[in-house]
Amino acid sequence: MGTLLALPQGTCTPQWWPLILLAVGGSCAYLAGMAHNDLCDEPFDRSHNATRPLVTGALTRRSLRIVMCGLLVGFIAAVVTAAILQDRFDVVAKALIIGLFLSIVAYNVLHRLHGGVASVLMAACRALLILLAAHIAGGLNVPQVWIGTAAVASWTAGITLLARGEHGGEATAGGWLALFIIAALAAPLVGQTHAVSMPTAIFGSILIIVGVWIPCIWIAVIQRRYANGHRVQAVVCSILGLCILDSALLVAANELIAGGVAMACMALCMALQRRTIGT
Repeated sequence: MGTLLALPQGTCTPQWWPLILLAVGGSCAYLAGMAHNDLCDEPFDRSHNATRPLVTGALTRRSLRIVMCGLLVGFIAAVVTAAILQDRFDVVAKALIIGLFLSIVAYNVLHRLHGGVASVLMAACRALLILLAAHIAGGLNVPQVWIGTAAVASWTAGITLLARGEHGGEATAGGWLALFIIAALAAPLVGQTHAVSMPTAIFGSILIIVGVWIPCIWIAVIQRRYANGHRVQAVVCSILGLCILDSALLVAANELIAGGVAMACMALCMALQRRTIGT
């Protein structure tokens, strides 16, 4: 999303190789973070979550460390190559890469201490990845990049707080609704800052439906699940809501095809949730 939001006005499509490399690098960073999270959480999981692979013996710490290191190498290689191809491997790119790495490590080490700390660090992970992609694609000097980044960070922080209440909750879990609502306000703002290639009335109608109605309806679905005590389902729906938010932001930036792809990703995730719960 960062790549598409940062495209210069009048540019229809990004350069594909950097985009593919950024997608691969971001996926490697995410998976490496998951591996590190399992390593950090092993003492907690032995008492509270006996189904985790390290606890059951399906994986060893040594094998998981090897996988994690391989994924980190893949992340660094992919994003550095993308930056070099775009002639953007500068001080800003290096700072964003290092910041993303440190945020992932800090989250995994500190997230059990307090829900507020966990939500800020997880939001930083998402935000830095979007900013890195935007910087490599075209730069950070366009308002829709910052608006979109803030929206995704707000929604991600909300997911983290909501997940804290998945097994009974804690005081910080209640702030998720406000963060979701704040994120849902971003699409109209992006629409105001980005030129469009269609009649204003048509674009405005699409933006109201995709950028306002659908996110608000989905937030109501999450709230109802949570209020009825279906905490796991609420967390699953909030994760799926990231696809809705991405779609809304991309449509607002006049990236209609990409917005449709984001909704297709949501449908795919919903289908996969039937097999593996995404929490």
